Amino acid sequence: MMAKRSKQKLLSLRWPLGGLDERWGYQDQRPYTTPSCSNVFPTSQDDGRERGGSRPGLSKAVSGQVSGGNKVNMLATVHWVDSGVIKSRLVASCNGNLKYTDDGAASWSDPSVSSIDSDRLVHATEHLQKLYIATDGHPKYYDPSDNSSGAMEEDDADTVPHDCLYTTTWNDRVVFAGSPSDPHNWHMSRQGDATDWTTAQLDTGSPVSGNASDAGYLAEPVNALIPHGNDCLIFGCENSIWALHGDPAAGGRIVNLSRNIGMLDGKAWAKVADSTLYFMSNIGLCRMENLCGSQPKTVSIEKVPTRMQFIDDSSVTVLLEYDMVLDGLHIFLSNNSDSAATHYFMDFPSESFWPVSLGSTNCDPFSICRYPSNADEAHSDVMIGCRDGYVRQYDKDEYDDDGNEFSSHVTYGPMRLGSHGIDEGIIQRLDGVLETNSGEVTWEVFASKTFEGAADVTATAEATGTWDVAGLNYAAYPRVRGAAFSLKLTHGTADDGWAVEEVNVTTRDKGKRRAP
Repeated sequence: MMAKRSKQKLLSLRWPLGGLDERWGYQDQRPYTTPSCSNVFPTSQDDGRERGGSRPGLSKAVSGQVSGGNKVNMLATVHWVDSGVIKSRLVASCNGNLKYTDDGAASWSDPSVSSIDSDRLVHATEHLQKLYIATDGHPKYYDPSDNSSGAMEEDDADTVPHDCLYTTTWNDRVVFAGSPSDPHNWHMSRQGDATDWTTAQLDTGSPVSGNASDAGYLAEPVNALIPHGNDCLIFGCENSIWALHGDPAAGGRIVNLSRNIGMLDGKAWAKVADSTLYFMSNIGLCRMENLCGSQPKTVSIEKVPTRMQFIDDSSVTVLLEYDMVLDGLHIFLSNNSDSAATHYFMDFPSESFWPVSLGSTNCDPFSICRYPSNADEAHSDVMIGCRDGYVRQYDKDEYDDDGNEFSSHVTYGPMRLGSHGIDEGIIQRLDGVLETNSGEVTWEVFASKTFEGAADVTATAEATGTWDVAGLNYAAYPRVRGAAFSLKLTHGTADDGWAVEEVNVTTRDKGKRRAP
């Protein structure tokens, strides 16, 4: 009597919308997550549907370099009113020179400001239609209404804070902090007047500093200044977070929010549409949903527990920014040396992480800001100041990074091939359906007697092939046996985008798993 043949099983594989997940054991890989991916996003860049594929590329936001071929180390926006019309302008710094460009301009113009720090990330803030820049010596100002610029100085006394690294605007005041010679202190201008810094005044709108107020110094050197409406100002320090509640010239007090979690240096934070604050700490990405009172919560450690921890912000420039067009958070971790880096995109609808490796280190970001005036349905509102002196943005119509090709891949699995943990199985058939505008995709099958072995997609594949039809492709018959398998999809042609609509795998049991 012939042995009864096992039944076929059909596995319908959905794109792993949960993104990269390295938290659990390989046999417990969370559903709809991937153990390995690079340069893919969870939605198609053609129509926005949740059928993932290659990420958008980068294109130049302005065709010319800001000021030569070195890092763009400052980006900011400034608004002003001209004949009753609100206008906006993108301002940048490179090689120590301040430049600006208007919407649709092909080059950068010169407001004749020099002596901007060129060896670090420079912070700027907008207040009453002017831009104020924290730099060595006197801070600088720029007035877009008449293109005037220069050092911030008072007529009667030189009380403007010097050498501060950080600045922001809060409660109608310009705020400076982070002077290397006085790192625990902070300074605020008079309300409504960024030229008045004389603290020996008694009215409630007077200038005020930490060392000349009841609010006092910070317990640690200041790493970040983050405004939250007029309710409070957040001070980020390396190992702690503090909040100033109320105006310090009118009895405001500084309270502690965390003594265990702090913030990395500079622009390692971003506020999103609902005012939730995301920031990088020594233990990875965190968030605070109610800035003025809630404790910080860990985010990245739940899915990628080791990837974003203990970043050396003296050798890595950490930048975060919310992207309204792509609906997510950019986490850029650029090496100050000219070496390749891994960045991340956090997709908000799926709360998932997607590693990004740019096509060239010239495209690595060293400054960042949002500039909605330069955005549309295809172009991100996030401006990226790059290593080579250009400002770029994500572009859904591009499939490379400003002419630099990048590779992309995603892994499905590892998944059980047999019906039970002690069984092996065989892949009898593999069917793939690509998006109608997709480029070629190379598929590879990895099988092993263990889940961890099947997850190793750097090994030699058991079977491989190409889907080269936009739509339904011919079926493949890998005949690959094991207890578990993974399916890796890689771009076929580097300068073409790709997206997957459907993957089906037909399997059959093939007996018990045995040690080799």
